[in-house]
Amino acid sequence: MKISSLKKMAFIYILSPLLMFVLTHLNWWCSLLSASLILAVAYYQYLYMNIRETEDVFCISKKQCLIILAISIFWVGFSGIGGLLGQSSDYDVRNALYFNLIHNSWPVYYSQKVVMTYYFGFWLIPAFITKILGFFISNDNALFIVGLQILQLYSILGIYIFFCLIFSYIKPKNKKQIALCLLLPIFFSGLDLIGFYMITWGNVKLAYVIYKGQAPDYIILSSLVTHIEHWSYPLQYSSLTTCLFWVFNQTIITWIAVLLFMIDRDPKQYGILFVSTFFCGPFPSVGLGLFMLSLLGCDFVRNVIKKDIKSTILNAWSKQNGLMIPLLILIFLFFSSQHDSDFRQIRQVNPFVWFWFVSLEALLYVALILKRNIKDPIFITMIISLLCICLIMVATDFDFGARASLPAVLVLMLYVLKGLVGKDLYLEVKILLGILLIIGAATPIVEFNRPIAKAIHTKRIINLVPYSLGPRNVSEKADSAFFYRYLAKQPNLKELENKNRKIINPVY
Repeated sequence: MKISSLKKMAFIYILSPLLMFVLTHLNWWCSLLSASLILAVAYYQYLYMNIRETEDVFCISKKQCLIILAISIFWVGFSGIGGLLGQSSDYDVRNALYFNLIHNSWPVYYSQKVVMTYYFGFWLIPAFITKILGFFISNDNALFIVGLQILQLYSILGIYIFFCLIFSYIKPKNKKQIALCLLLPIFFSGLDLIGFYMITWGNVKLAYVIYKGQAPDYIILSSLVTHIEHWSYPLQYSSLTTCLFWVFNQTIITWIAVLLFMIDRDPKQYGILFVSTFFCGPFPSVGLGLFMLSLLGCDFVRNVIKKDIKSTILNAWSKQNGLMIPLLILIFLFFSSQHDSDFRQIRQVNPFVWFWFVSLEALLYVALILKRNIKDPIFITMIISLLCICLIMVATDFDFGARASLPAVLVLMLYVLKGLVGKDLYLEVKILLGILLIIGAATPIVEFNRPIAKAIHTKRIINLVPYSLGPRNVSEKADSAFFYRYLAKQPNLKELENKNRKIINPVY
Protein backbone atom coordinates (compact mmCIF):
# COMPACT_ATOMS: atom_id res chain seq x y z
CA MET A 1 0.00 0.00 0.00
CA LYS A 2 1.32 3.43 -0.96
CA ILE A 3 1.56 6.00 1.79
CA SER A 4 -0.33 8.58 -0.28
CA SER A 5 -3.28 6.19 -0.69
CA LEU A 6 -3.21 5.42 3.04
CA LYS A 7 -3.39 9.11 3.98
CA LYS A 8 -6.33 9.71 1.64
CA MET A 9 -8.14 6.75 3.19
CA ALA A 10 -7.43 8.15 6.67
CA PHE A 11 -8.84 11.58 5.81
CA ILE A 12 -11.98 10.00 4.36
CA TYR A 13 -12.39 7.93 7.53
CA ILE A 14 -12.18 10.88 9.92
CA LEU A 15 -14.38 13.20 7.80
CA SER A 16 -17.17 10.68 7.08
CA PRO A 17 -18.90 10.86 10.51
CA LEU A 18 -19.16 14.65 10.25
CA LEU A 19 -20.64 14.40 6.76
CA MET A 20 -23.17 11.82 7.95
CA PHE A 21 -24.11 14.08 10.86
CA VAL A 22 -24.87 17.15 8.75
CA LEU A 23 -26.83 15.09 6.23
CA THR A 24 -29.05 13.42 8.83
CA HIS A 25 -29.38 15.80 11.79
CA LEU A 26 -29.75 19.26 10.27
CA ASN A 27 -32.68 20.92 8.54
CA TRP A 28 -32.60 20.94 4.75
CA TRP A 29 -30.90 24.30 4.11
CA CYS A 30 -28.28 23.92 6.84
CA SER A 31 -27.65 20.32 5.77
CA LEU A 32 -27.12 21.35 2.16
CA LEU A 33 -24.77 24.18 3.09
CA SER A 34 -22.75 22.12 5.61
CA ALA A 35 -22.45 19.09 3.33
CA SER A 36 -21.26 21.37 0.52
CA LEU A 37 -18.58 22.76 2.84
CA ILE A 38 -17.36 19.28 3.80
CA LEU A 39 -17.26 18.08 0.20
CA ALA A 40 -15.36 21.23 -0.77
CA VAL A 41 -12.90 20.57 2.07
CA ALA A 42 -12.42 16.99 0.85
CA TYR A 43 -11.90 18.21 -2.73
CA TYR A 44 -9.32 20.85 -1.80
CA GLN A 45 -7.55 18.41 0.51
CA TYR A 46 -7.38 15.87 -2.32
CA LEU A 47 -5.84 18.46 -4.65
CA TYR A 48 -3.43 19.61 -1.95
CA MET A 49 -2.29 16.05 -1.21
CA ASN A 50 -1.71 15.41 -4.92
CA ILE A 51 0.43 18.56 -5.16
CA ARG A 52 2.48 17.58 -2.08
CA GLU A 53 2.74 13.93 -3.05
CA THR A 54 6.30 12.76 -3.41
CA GLU A 55 7.90 9.46 -4.25
CA ASP A 56 8.13 7.58 -0.94
CA VAL A 57 10.43 4.60 -1.07
CA PHE A 58 8.64 3.06 1.93
CA CYS A 59 5.63 0.94 1.06
CA ILE A 60 3.62 -1.45 3.22
CA SER A 61 3.73 -4.90 1.61
CA LYS A 62 0.69 -7.13 1.14
CA LYS A 63 2.05 -9.57 3.74
CA GLN A 64 2.43 -6.74 6.26
CA CYS A 65 -1.09 -5.54 5.46
CA LEU A 66 -2.46 -8.99 6.26
CA ILE A 67 -0.52 -9.15 9.53
CA ILE A 68 -1.79 -5.67 10.47
CA LEU A 69 -5.34 -6.76 9.66
CA ALA A 70 -5.00 -9.86 11.86
CA ILE A 71 -3.66 -7.80 14.77
CA SER A 72 -6.47 -5.25 14.30
CA ILE A 73 -9.11 -8.00 14.41
CA PHE A 74 -7.53 -9.44 17.56
CA TRP A 75 -7.35 -6.08 19.38
CA VAL A 76 -10.84 -4.92 18.48
CA GLY A 77 -12.27 -8.39 19.12
CA PHE A 78 -11.17 -8.27 22.75
CA SER A 79 -12.33 -4.66 23.20
CA GLY A 80 -16.03 -5.56 23.55
CA ILE A 81 -17.10 -3.29 20.67
CA GLY A 82 -18.82 -6.20 18.94
CA GLY A 83 -20.08 -7.67 22.22
CA LEU A 84 -17.72 -10.64 21.98
CA LEU A 85 -16.40 -12.20 25.20
CA GLY A 86 -17.22 -9.27 27.50
CA GLN A 87 -17.63 -5.51 27.72
CA SER A 88 -16.47 -2.90 30.21
CA SER A 89 -19.08 -1.24 32.42
CA ASP A 90 -19.08 1.93 30.27
CA TYR A 91 -20.83 -0.01 27.53
CA ASP A 92 -24.14 0.45 29.33
CA VAL A 93 -24.27 3.96 27.85
CA ARG A 94 -22.51 3.08 24.58
CA ASN A 95 -24.92 0.22 23.82
CA ALA A 96 -27.94 2.36 24.70
CA LEU A 97 -26.83 5.22 22.45
CA TYR A 98 -26.16 2.86 19.58
CA PHE A 99 -29.49 1.06 20.08
CA ASN A 100 -31.38 4.36 19.95
CA LEU A 101 -29.51 5.47 16.83
CA ILE A 102 -30.40 2.22 15.08
CA HIS A 103 -34.10 2.14 15.99
CA ASN A 104 -35.10 5.81 15.81
CA SER A 105 -35.09 8.68 13.36
CA TRP A 106 -32.30 11.27 13.65
CA PRO A 107 -31.89 13.42 15.69
CA VAL A 108 -33.10 11.08 18.43
CA TYR A 109 -35.76 13.00 20.38
CA TYR A 110 -36.99 11.56 23.70
CA SER A 111 -39.59 14.31 23.97
CA GLN A 112 -40.10 17.73 22.43
CA LYS A 113 -37.64 19.14 24.98
CA VAL A 114 -35.17 16.28 25.42
CA VAL A 115 -32.88 15.08 22.61
CA MET A 116 -29.74 12.93 22.33
CA THR A 117 -26.74 15.28 22.44
CA TYR A 118 -23.42 13.56 22.85
CA TYR A 119 -20.19 12.87 20.96
CA PHE A 120 -21.80 9.97 19.10
CA GLY A 121 -20.14 10.70 15.75
CA PHE A 122 -18.23 7.42 15.60
CA TRP A 123 -21.48 5.42 15.65
CA LEU A 124 -23.21 7.24 12.78
CA ILE A 125 -21.77 5.34 9.78
CA PRO A 126 -22.32 1.83 11.29
CA ALA A 127 -25.77 2.85 12.58
CA PHE A 128 -26.80 4.13 9.15
CA ILE A 129 -25.74 0.86 7.49
CA THR A 130 -27.61 -1.10 10.18
CA LYS A 131 -30.75 0.99 9.63
CA ILE A 132 -30.69 -0.06 5.97
CA LEU A 133 -30.37 -3.72 6.97
CA GLY A 134 -33.35 -3.17 9.27
CA PHE A 135 -35.61 -3.39 6.22
CA PHE A 136 -34.61 -7.07 5.97
CA ILE A 137 -34.29 -7.99 9.69
CA SER A 138 -37.48 -7.73 11.74
CA ASN A 139 -36.19 -8.90 15.12
CA ASP A 140 -34.94 -5.93 17.16
CA ASN A 141 -32.36 -7.85 19.18
CA ALA A 142 -31.02 -9.62 16.10
CA LEU A 143 -30.71 -6.30 14.29
CA PHE A 144 -28.78 -4.82 17.20
CA ILE A 145 -26.35 -7.77 17.28
CA VAL A 146 -25.84 -7.35 13.53
CA GLY A 147 -25.29 -3.65 14.16
CA LEU A 148 -22.62 -4.42 16.73
CA GLN A 149 -20.77 -6.57 14.21
CA ILE A 150 -20.92 -3.75 11.66
CA LEU A 151 -19.59 -1.38 14.33
CA GLN A 152 -16.83 -3.87 15.03
CA LEU A 153 -15.87 -4.06 11.34
CA TYR A 154 -15.87 -0.27 11.12
CA SER A 155 -13.60 -0.14 14.18
CA ILE A 156 -11.28 -2.78 12.72
CA LEU A 157 -10.92 -0.59 9.62
CA GLY A 158 -10.01 2.37 11.83
CA ILE A 159 -7.44 0.38 13.81
CA TYR A 160 -6.04 -1.03 10.55
CA ILE A 161 -5.51 2.54 9.30
CA PHE A 162 -3.98 3.41 12.68
CA PHE A 163 -1.39 0.64 12.49
CA CYS A 164 -0.60 1.42 8.85
CA LEU A 165 0.03 5.05 9.79
CA ILE A 166 2.40 3.88 12.55
CA PHE A 167 4.28 1.89 9.90
CA SER A 168 4.37 5.00 7.73
CA TYR A 169 5.73 7.08 10.62
CA ILE A 170 8.32 4.59 11.92
CA LYS A 171 9.20 2.89 8.61
CA PRO A 172 10.28 -0.47 10.13
CA LYS A 173 13.08 -2.22 8.24
CA ASN A 174 13.19 -5.70 9.77
CA LYS A 175 11.01 -8.24 11.57
CA LYS A 176 12.03 -7.00 15.01
CA GLN A 177 10.98 -3.43 14.20
CA ILE A 178 7.73 -4.65 12.61
CA ALA A 179 6.94 -6.63 15.78
CA LEU A 180 7.57 -3.55 17.91
CA CYS A 181 5.24 -1.45 15.71
CA LEU A 182 2.49 -4.03 16.18
CA LEU A 183 2.91 -4.91 19.85
CA LEU A 184 3.97 -1.67 21.54
CA PRO A 185 0.70 0.20 20.88
CA ILE A 186 -1.23 -2.68 22.44
CA PHE A 187 0.93 -3.11 25.53
CA PHE A 188 2.26 0.41 26.15
CA SER A 189 1.23 1.99 29.46
CA GLY A 190 2.43 3.91 32.45
CA LEU A 191 3.71 2.01 35.46
CA ASP A 192 0.30 1.56 37.06
CA LEU A 193 1.32 -1.77 38.58
CA ILE A 194 3.85 -0.01 40.84
CA GLY A 195 1.30 2.61 41.87
CA PHE A 196 -1.31 -0.04 42.50
CA TYR A 197 1.11 -1.99 44.70
CA MET A 198 2.01 1.17 46.63
CA ILE A 199 -1.59 1.91 47.67
CA THR A 200 -2.63 -1.67 48.37
CA TRP A 201 0.14 -3.85 49.72
CA GLY A 202 3.02 -1.39 49.92
CA ASN A 203 1.61 0.52 52.92
CA VAL A 204 3.49 3.69 51.97
CA LYS A 205 2.67 7.36 52.42
CA LEU A 206 0.99 7.65 49.00
CA ALA A 207 -2.00 5.60 50.12
CA TYR A 208 -2.46 7.82 53.16
CA VAL A 209 -2.25 11.00 51.11
CA ILE A 210 -4.79 9.84 48.51
CA TYR A 211 -7.21 7.98 50.74
CA LYS A 212 -6.38 9.29 54.24
CA GLY A 213 -5.63 5.73 55.26
CA GLN A 214 -5.63 2.28 53.69
CA ALA A 215 -6.93 2.15 50.12
CA PRO A 216 -10.66 1.31 50.18
CA ASP A 217 -11.61 -2.23 49.21
CA TYR A 218 -13.78 -1.00 46.34
CA ILE A 219 -10.73 0.65 44.73
CA ILE A 220 -8.71 -2.56 45.03
CA LEU A 221 -11.51 -4.80 43.77
CA SER A 222 -12.46 -2.37 41.01
CA SER A 223 -8.88 -2.19 39.79
CA LEU A 224 -8.40 -5.96 39.72
CA VAL A 225 -11.63 -6.51 37.83
CA THR A 226 -11.60 -3.48 35.54
CA HIS A 227 -8.34 -1.57 35.15
CA ILE A 228 -5.53 -0.71 37.52
CA GLU A 229 -5.28 2.94 36.42
CA HIS A 230 -7.62 3.61 39.35
CA TRP A 231 -4.65 3.48 41.72
CA SER A 232 -4.20 7.27 41.49
CA TYR A 233 -7.89 8.22 41.58
CA PRO A 234 -9.00 10.86 40.66
CA LEU A 235 -5.88 11.22 38.47
CA GLN A 236 -5.71 8.90 35.47
CA TYR A 237 -3.83 8.56 32.22
CA SER A 238 -5.04 5.56 30.25
CA SER A 239 -3.11 3.02 28.23
CA LEU A 240 -3.98 2.74 24.55
CA THR A 241 -5.68 -0.59 25.17
CA THR A 242 -7.72 0.92 28.00
CA CYS A 243 -8.87 3.72 25.69
CA LEU A 244 -9.93 1.27 22.99
CA PHE A 245 -11.73 -0.99 25.48
CA TRP A 246 -13.60 1.84 27.25
CA VAL A 247 -13.92 4.93 25.02
CA PHE A 248 -13.40 3.67 21.47
CA ASN A 249 -15.82 6.30 20.16
CA GLN A 250 -13.39 9.06 21.19
CA THR A 251 -10.22 7.09 20.64
CA ILE A 252 -9.93 5.70 17.12
CA ILE A 253 -10.46 8.89 15.12
CA THR A 254 -8.26 10.82 17.58
CA TRP A 255 -5.42 8.33 17.08
CA ILE A 256 -5.68 8.61 13.31
CA ALA A 257 -5.72 12.42 13.48
CA VAL A 258 -2.69 12.48 15.80
CA LEU A 259 -0.69 10.23 13.48
CA LEU A 260 -1.59 12.32 10.43
CA PHE A 261 -0.44 15.34 12.43
CA MET A 262 2.84 13.66 13.45
CA ILE A 263 3.65 12.41 9.95
CA ASP A 264 3.22 15.74 8.12
CA ARG A 265 3.23 18.45 10.83
CA ASP A 266 1.47 20.59 8.21
CA PRO A 267 -0.60 23.52 9.56
CA LYS A 268 -2.62 23.66 6.33
CA GLN A 269 -4.30 20.42 7.48
CA TYR A 270 -4.94 21.39 11.10
CA GLY A 271 -8.56 22.39 10.49
CA ILE A 272 -9.60 18.96 9.25
CA LEU A 273 -7.72 17.13 11.99
CA PHE A 274 -8.95 19.30 14.85
CA VAL A 275 -12.62 19.57 13.83
CA SER A 276 -12.90 15.84 13.05
CA THR A 277 -11.45 15.04 16.47
CA PHE A 278 -13.59 17.66 18.22
CA PHE A 279 -16.78 16.15 16.79
CA CYS A 280 -15.99 12.64 18.06
CA GLY A 281 -14.19 13.64 21.27
CA PRO A 282 -14.12 17.23 22.59
CA PHE A 283 -11.67 16.44 25.40
CA PRO A 284 -9.09 14.64 23.18
CA SER A 285 -9.29 17.53 20.72
CA VAL A 286 -7.99 19.83 23.48
CA GLY A 287 -4.88 17.66 23.77
CA LEU A 288 -4.38 17.66 20.00
CA GLY A 289 -4.96 21.41 19.85
CA LEU A 290 -2.09 21.98 22.30
CA PHE A 291 0.35 20.34 19.88
CA MET A 292 -0.98 22.40 16.99
CA LEU A 293 -0.68 25.65 18.95
CA SER A 294 2.86 24.67 19.95
CA LEU A 295 4.03 24.29 16.36
CA LEU A 296 2.23 27.44 15.27
CA GLY A 297 3.85 29.30 18.17
CA CYS A 298 7.32 28.06 17.23
CA ASP A 299 6.74 29.08 13.63
CA PHE A 300 5.57 32.51 14.76
CA VAL A 301 8.67 33.04 16.93
CA ARG A 302 10.99 32.03 14.08
CA ASN A 303 9.25 34.44 11.71
CA VAL A 304 9.35 37.26 14.28
CA ILE A 305 13.11 36.78 14.52
CA LYS A 306 13.27 36.93 10.71
CA LYS A 307 10.90 39.93 10.75
CA ASP A 308 8.53 38.04 8.49
CA ILE A 309 5.33 37.59 10.53
CA LYS A 310 3.25 37.36 7.35
CA SER A 311 4.78 33.95 6.63
CA THR A 312 3.13 32.49 9.75
CA ILE A 313 -0.30 33.31 8.36
CA LEU A 314 0.59 32.10 4.87
CA ASN A 315 1.99 28.82 6.24
CA ALA A 316 -1.16 28.13 8.24
CA TRP A 317 -3.79 29.37 5.80
CA SER A 318 -5.47 26.97 3.40
CA LYS A 319 -8.91 26.71 1.85
CA GLN A 320 -9.48 23.60 3.94
CA ASN A 321 -8.77 25.44 7.19
CA GLY A 322 -10.99 28.35 6.20
CA LEU A 323 -13.92 26.14 5.25
CA MET A 324 -13.68 24.17 8.51
CA ILE A 325 -14.28 27.29 10.65
CA PRO A 326 -18.09 27.41 10.14
CA LEU A 327 -18.22 23.65 10.72
CA LEU A 328 -16.36 24.09 14.01
CA ILE A 329 -18.90 26.72 15.05
CA LEU A 330 -21.73 24.36 14.08
CA ILE A 331 -20.35 21.52 16.25
CA PHE A 332 -19.74 23.93 19.12
CA LEU A 333 -23.38 25.02 18.98
CA PHE A 334 -24.41 21.35 18.98
CA PHE A 335 -22.37 20.51 22.09
CA SER A 336 -23.26 23.77 23.86
CA SER A 337 -26.89 22.64 23.99
CA GLN A 338 -25.90 19.61 26.07
CA HIS A 339 -26.88 19.15 29.72
CA ASP A 340 -23.92 20.81 31.45
CA SER A 341 -24.43 20.80 35.21
CA ASP A 342 -21.47 18.42 35.66
CA PHE A 343 -19.02 20.64 33.76
CA ARG A 344 -18.44 23.40 36.28
CA GLN A 345 -16.03 22.02 38.85
CA ILE A 346 -12.26 22.47 38.73
CA ARG A 347 -10.24 21.07 41.64
CA GLN A 348 -6.67 21.30 42.85
CA VAL A 349 -4.42 18.25 43.23
CA ASN A 350 -2.12 17.34 46.13
CA PRO A 351 1.49 18.03 44.94
CA PHE A 352 2.77 14.80 46.48
CA VAL A 353 0.18 12.71 44.61
CA TRP A 354 0.86 14.65 41.42
CA PHE A 355 4.61 13.98 41.62
CA TRP A 356 4.20 10.22 42.01
CA PHE A 357 1.52 10.11 39.35
CA VAL A 358 3.42 11.92 36.57
CA SER A 359 6.65 10.11 37.46
CA LEU A 360 5.13 6.66 37.05
CA GLU A 361 2.92 7.56 34.10
CA ALA A 362 5.40 9.51 31.98
CA LEU A 363 8.58 10.99 33.46
CA LEU A 364 10.52 7.73 33.77
CA TYR A 365 10.02 7.11 30.05
CA VAL A 366 10.79 10.75 29.27
CA ALA A 367 14.07 10.69 31.23
CA LEU A 368 15.42 7.85 29.09
CA ILE A 369 14.67 9.48 25.73
CA LEU A 370 15.02 13.15 26.70
CA LYS A 371 18.50 13.73 25.28
CA ARG A 372 17.47 12.32 21.91
CA ASN A 373 14.42 14.61 21.54
CA ILE A 374 15.18 17.69 23.65
CA LYS A 375 15.10 20.06 20.64
CA ASP A 376 11.81 18.75 19.27
CA PRO A 377 8.90 21.13 20.12
CA ILE A 378 6.40 18.27 19.86
CA PHE A 379 8.35 16.32 22.48
CA ILE A 380 8.51 19.33 24.82
CA THR A 381 4.78 19.98 24.34
CA MET A 382 4.09 16.34 25.16
CA ILE A 383 5.99 16.66 28.46
CA ILE A 384 4.20 19.88 29.41
CA SER A 385 0.83 18.35 28.48
CA LEU A 386 1.37 15.27 30.64
CA LEU A 387 2.58 17.42 33.55
CA CYS A 388 -0.38 19.79 33.43
CA ILE A 389 -3.48 18.09 32.01
CA CYS A 390 -3.93 15.91 35.10
CA LEU A 391 -4.18 19.06 37.24
CA ILE A 392 -7.40 20.10 35.54
CA MET A 393 -10.51 18.47 36.96
CA VAL A 394 -13.45 19.16 34.67
CA ALA A 395 -16.73 17.24 34.64
CA THR A 396 -16.77 14.08 36.77
CA ASP A 397 -13.59 12.90 38.44
CA PHE A 398 -10.85 11.99 35.95
CA ASP A 399 -12.79 12.36 32.67
CA PHE A 400 -10.95 15.40 31.33
CA GLY A 401 -7.45 14.30 32.32
CA ALA A 402 -7.92 10.75 31.05
CA ARG A 403 -9.33 11.90 27.68
CA ALA A 404 -7.44 15.15 26.99
CA SER A 405 -4.18 13.29 27.61
CA LEU A 406 -5.00 10.72 24.95
CA PRO A 407 -2.96 12.46 22.19
CA ALA A 408 0.01 13.05 24.51
CA VAL A 409 0.09 9.40 25.65
CA LEU A 410 0.08 8.26 22.01
CA VAL A 411 2.87 10.73 21.18
CA LEU A 412 4.92 9.42 24.13
CA MET A 413 4.45 5.89 22.84
CA LEU A 414 5.61 6.98 19.36
CA TYR A 415 8.78 8.57 20.75
CA VAL A 416 9.55 5.47 22.82
CA LEU A 417 8.98 3.34 19.71
CA LYS A 418 11.30 5.54 17.64
CA GLY A 419 13.93 5.24 20.34
CA LEU A 420 13.72 1.44 20.37
CA VAL A 421 13.97 1.06 16.58
CA GLY A 422 16.61 3.79 16.19
CA LYS A 423 20.36 3.45 16.52
CA ASP A 424 21.19 6.49 18.66
CA LEU A 425 20.12 5.07 22.04
CA TYR A 426 22.64 3.07 24.05
CA LEU A 427 21.85 -0.59 24.57
CA GLU A 428 21.62 0.01 28.33
CA VAL A 429 18.95 2.66 27.78
CA LYS A 430 16.96 0.33 25.56
CA ILE A 431 17.17 -2.37 28.23
CA LEU A 432 15.82 0.06 30.83
CA LEU A 433 13.03 1.04 28.45
CA GLY A 434 12.24 -2.65 28.01
CA ILE A 435 11.99 -3.13 31.78
CA LEU A 436 9.61 -0.19 32.09
CA LEU A 437 7.51 -1.49 29.21
CA ILE A 438 7.25 -4.96 30.75
CA ILE A 439 6.02 -3.45 34.04
CA GLY A 440 3.63 -1.16 32.18
CA ALA A 441 2.23 -4.07 30.18
CA ALA A 442 0.39 -5.21 33.33
CA THR A 443 -2.25 -2.55 32.68
CA PRO A 444 -3.38 -3.77 29.23
CA ILE A 445 -3.03 -7.39 30.39
CA VAL A 446 -5.65 -6.66 33.07
CA GLU A 447 -7.83 -5.22 30.29
CA PHE A 448 -7.51 -8.42 28.27
CA ASN A 449 -8.20 -10.49 31.37
CA ARG A 450 -11.63 -8.91 31.97
CA PRO A 451 -13.42 -10.12 28.79
CA ILE A 452 -11.79 -13.55 29.06
CA ALA A 453 -12.90 -13.92 32.70
CA LYS A 454 -16.41 -12.75 31.85
CA ALA A 455 -16.72 -15.21 28.96
CA ILE A 456 -15.54 -18.07 31.18
CA HIS A 457 -17.94 -17.04 33.95
CA THR A 458 -21.01 -16.70 31.70
CA LYS A 459 -20.02 -19.50 29.29
CA ARG A 460 -21.22 -17.29 26.43
CA ILE A 461 -19.35 -15.80 23.48
CA ILE A 462 -21.49 -12.63 23.37
CA ASN A 463 -21.87 -10.73 26.65
CA LEU A 464 -23.59 -7.34 26.61
CA VAL A 465 -23.87 -5.11 29.66
CA PRO A 466 -27.38 -3.79 30.50
CA TYR A 467 -28.36 -0.61 28.66
CA SER A 468 -28.53 2.66 30.59
CA LEU A 469 -28.58 6.38 29.79
CA GLY A 470 -28.09 9.38 32.08
CA PRO A 471 -28.63 13.14 31.89
CA ARG A 472 -25.10 13.71 30.53
CA ASN A 473 -26.09 12.02 27.27
CA VAL A 474 -28.95 14.35 26.40
CA SER A 475 -29.91 17.98 26.01
CA GLU A 476 -32.97 19.18 27.90
CA LYS A 477 -33.06 22.43 25.93
CA ALA A 478 -34.30 21.20 22.57
CA ASP A 479 -37.06 23.82 22.62
CA SER A 480 -34.74 26.73 23.47
CA ALA A 481 -31.15 25.94 22.36
CA PHE A 482 -30.12 27.83 19.22
CA PHE A 483 -28.90 24.65 17.48
CA TYR A 484 -32.20 22.78 17.85
CA ARG A 485 -34.44 25.78 17.22
CA TYR A 486 -32.81 26.97 13.99
CA LEU A 487 -30.38 24.37 12.61
CA ALA A 488 -31.54 20.85 13.49
CA LYS A 489 -34.44 18.79 12.21
CA GLN A 490 -37.58 19.13 14.32
CA PRO A 491 -39.03 16.15 16.22
CA ASN A 492 -41.39 13.72 14.54
CA LEU A 493 -44.53 14.08 16.70
CA LYS A 494 -46.04 10.81 15.47
CA GLU A 495 -42.90 8.94 16.49
CA LEU A 496 -42.91 10.59 19.93
CA GLU A 497 -46.52 9.57 20.48
CA ASN A 498 -45.95 5.96 19.40
CA LYS A 499 -46.30 3.81 22.55
CA ASN A 500 -44.53 0.88 20.85
CA ARG A 501 -41.49 2.97 20.04
CA LYS A 502 -38.19 1.13 20.49
CA ILE A 503 -36.13 3.51 22.60
CA ILE A 504 -34.09 3.52 25.81
CA ASN A 505 -34.99 6.65 27.77
CA PRO A 506 -32.49 8.49 30.00
CA VAL A 507 -32.70 7.91 33.76
CA TYR A 508 -32.33 10.94 36.03
